[in-house]
Amino acid sequence: MGEPSELHLSSETGISSTTTINGTETVPEIPERVSEEAKDNSTAIVFSPIAAAFRTPTSSNNLGSEFDVSSISEAIQSENNTVNDSTQESRNEFILVNVSNEQRPRDNEEEMMRTTRVTWPHDTSCVFACFSCIVGMYNISRFSILVYLYKACFILEFFIISLLVGIPFLSLQMTLGQYVGSGFLEMWYISPAFKGIGFALLYVYIILGVYSAIPVSWLLIYFKDSFIANNQTYRWNTCLGNFSKYFCIESQNQSSTDYVGWSVSSYFHGIVLDRRSDSNDMDSFRFELVFNLAIVWLIIFLVLSRGNRFYGKLVYALTLVPVGLLFLVAVKVMEQWGSGIATLFDVPWKTTLADPTSWLLATREAFLTWMLYGTLCLNMCSHNKISSCVIRNLLMVVVGVTFILIFSSLVFASSMREITDKDLIFIPSSFEEPETVNFLLPLSKFDPSKINVTPLNFIIGECFFSFDSQTSSSGYQVIRYATEIFPAILALGGTTAVSWFWSVTFYLLMIMFGLAQQAAIWSVVIESLITLKPKILKSWQTFLTFICCDIGFLLGLPMTTNVGMFILFFFDACVGSLWCVGSVFLIMIIAILFIRGCSNKTNELVHFLSEQQKTCAFLLQIIILQWNVILPVAFMVLFIAFARSGNVDSPDNVSDIYWPLWEKNLGVFV
Repeated sequence: MGEPSELHLSSETGISSTTTINGTETVPEIPERVSEEAKDNSTAIVFSPIAAAFRTPTSSNNLGSEFDVSSISEAIQSENNTVNDSTQESRNEFILVNVSNEQRPRDNEEEMMRTTRVTWPHDTSCVFACFSCIVGMYNISRFSILVYLYKACFILEFFIISLLVGIPFLSLQMTLGQYVGSGFLEMWYISPAFKGIGFALLYVYIILGVYSAIPVSWLLIYFKDSFIANNQTYRWNTCLGNFSKYFCIESQNQSSTDYVGWSVSSYFHGIVLDRRSDSNDMDSFRFELVFNLAIVWLIIFLVLSRGNRFYGKLVYALTLVPVGLLFLVAVKVMEQWGSGIATLFDVPWKTTLADPTSWLLATREAFLTWMLYGTLCLNMCSHNKISSCVIRNLLMVVVGVTFILIFSSLVFASSMREITDKDLIFIPSSFEEPETVNFLLPLSKFDPSKINVTPLNFIIGECFFSFDSQTSSSGYQVIRYATEIFPAILALGGTTAVSWFWSVTFYLLMIMFGLAQQAAIWSVVIESLITLKPKILKSWQTFLTFICCDIGFLLGLPMTTNVGMFILFFFDACVGSLWCVGSVFLIMIIAILFIRGCSNKTNELVHFLSEQQKTCAFLLQIIILQWNVILPVAFMVLFIAFARSGNVDSPDNVSDIYWPLWEKNLGVFV
C-alpha cells in the first residue's frame, strides 16, 4: 500500500500514484487532455473515499493509529473501480469546453516544445516577421508587372482568389503554429506518418533561400553605380560590356528611340553579370558579384546569429525602413508621372475577366504570396504566447501585404508613363542571346501579332513566351522592375529630371526587402535544423548559423559565373513550376484536417480561436467551411493546373527543344 502522503499528493495534483493491493500494483489512469473542470470533478470522485478514510481519527495520542487501515483498503478497492469506469467514460465522451487560454492542459511533448521555444520580445514582432516573410522584392516586381499587363482586373482577380483560398490557408498556418507551439518540421508529432512533409518543405526553402540570394547581390552594383554627380549620366545609359554591345552601338548610331532598351540590358548582362556572348562555360567567377554575395550572407548571419529574440527586434527596422523608402519614392514618381495610374482602369473588363490566363496567373500569384511564403508564418507564430490574438495578427499581416502590393503596382504604372511618353512600348526580353535582350521597341516598329504577352510566374523571375523563336528564347528575366523598367526611366529622364537620390533610394528599398525575406527564410531553416537535435544544437546556434551561411554562400558561387542566369532559370523552373510544391501542400492539408492526430482536429483549432475572439462567431463559421471544404478542393485543382501549365517544358509554352533530355531528367530529380 502506498504511503498516505503519496495518496494525499495525488488527490491534490490530479495525478494518481502507484498503490499495492494484495501484492498487485495498480496504476490508475487519467485522460491525457482534460479541462481543469473535468480534472477537478474526476479528482473529487476518485480520491474522496480515501480522503474520507484519512480523515477518520481513531486515537488522538497515537499517530500510527490515526487512520483506519481497513477503511483505507476498502477505499482503495472502490477507487480502482471508479478510476476504471471514469477513465473509460472520459476517453469516449470527453469534449473540450470552457478552457481558458492560460490554463489549457497540453500533451507532455507539446508542452515541452512550447516551454523550450523562445518567445518574441514584443507582441507585434510576429506580425512584422510574417510581413517580411511574404513581401519581398520578387513579388513586388512580379505583381506590379502583372497588374500593368492585365490592369485593375488583375487586382480584382487576385483579391477574390486570396479571399477564397490564400488567406484561409494563411490563417490555418498561423493558428496551427501558435496552437501547437512548434514549426512545420517538428509539429508532426501530431501525426508521425507525415513527418516527411516537414522535410520536403525544409528542402524547398533551402533551395529557394540559396538561389534567391543571388539577385540581391546584383542590386548592390546598381546601388553603388547610382552615386553620380548631377552632370554625369548613369552607367546603364551607355553601351558597356561585351554582351549585346554591337546592337547597342548600332541603335545609338541610328538614333533609334529603343536605344535605352539596349543600353540598360547591355549594362545588366555585360557589366553586372559580366557575361560574354562567345562563351557559355563556367570558367571564372565575377569578383564583384562574389564580394557582394559575401556581404549578403554576412548580413544574414549578423541578423540571425544571436537568436530569435534579437531577430525579433531587428525585424522592425528590416520592415519599416523599406516601406518608408517606398512611400518616399512613390511621392516623387506619382508627382512626376502620376497620370499613368489612370491607364490601369482603361481596360475591357468583360474581356479580361473572361480570360482564363489572367485567372490562372492571379491564382499562381495568390499561391506564391499567401501559401509558399505563408507556411513560414507557421514557424513565426509558434513563438507567440498562447494568449496572443491570432485573428488580430492575421488581419494586420493581410492588410499590410495587400496594401504594399497594390501600392507598388501604382508606382510601377506611374513609372511606365515615362516610357509611353517617349513613344516606346515594353516588350518581352530574354537572356539567352545578345539579340533578344532588348525590352523596349518604338511604336512604329511594334508588331503585336509576333509578340505573346502572356507571362508565366516563377518564384523570383517572370517569363514571357514569344512565338517568334521558341527554341532559343525563354522570355525569362529576374526582377524586371529593378533590372529593366526603373533603370530605363532613369536613363530616359536623365539626372535633370530624376536626381540620383531617387535611384539610391529605390535600390536601397529593394535590397532591404530582399534581405528581410532572406533573413526570414533562413531563420526558419536554422530553427528547423536545431529541432532535429535540440539538446546538442541549441547551444551551438551561432555556429550552426555560421555554417548555414557559409554553405549558402558556397552553393551560390556557380551562379556568379558566366552561366549564372542559366542556373538561376533552371532552379526557378524546378521550384517555380509549383506542381511538386502544390502536391506537398495538398498532402499537408489532408494530414492536418482529416488525419486524426493528437491535437490538430479542426474543431480544437476553431475552439482555440473562439476563446480569443468570442464576438466573431460568424467569422469562425466561415473559417470552418473554408478549412474543411474549400481548401482541400482548391488544392486539388491547383495541383492539376500547375502540373498542366506550370512546367517550362509544357508544349503549350516552350518547345521541347529548349530543354535537353538530361536537363529535363535532372529537373524532375530536383
